[in-house]
Amino acid sequence: MLIPIVAILGALIPTTFYVLFVWWLDRYEKEPPWLLTLAFLWGAIPAAIFSVLMELALDIPIAAVGGETL
Repeated sequence: MLIPIVAILGALIPTTFYVLFVWWLDRYEKEPPWLLTLAFLWGAIPAAIFSVLMELALDIPIAAVGGETL
């Protein structure tokens, strides 16, 4: 149960800094928070999907070369 919590915190802490950095860069003409959220999700969702697809695509060749222990 501890590993998912650590993984979530490991993802949220850097994301918070990125959001604050973008918010700071846009200090003269602030965008609404819902638009910033949408922009981050626009990149995060395809990145997660691409990551899962690449893991599934590379799992079979890597397992064939090194066995299941890799």
